[in-house]
Amino acid sequence: STLFPYTTLFRSTDVEHQTVTITYDADKTTVENIIKGFEKIKYNAREVKDGEQVVTDEEEECPNM
Repeated sequence: STLFPYTTLFRSTDVEHQTVTITYDADKTTVENIIKGFEKIKYNAREVKDGEQVVTDEEEECPNM
């Protein structure tokens, strides 16, 4: 199985702000499927709307780093 099916591009990763920007084909996958892909590798994920301020969690540690 593919971890992130039909994800076309990881556009950027911002470790300081705990964000990843992804471009994908909405005809082939959904935000929910992308979130499930992140959960498979033990990352919390959610969709951030345009203009939404992301509040980082200073207590959260990345299990993969």
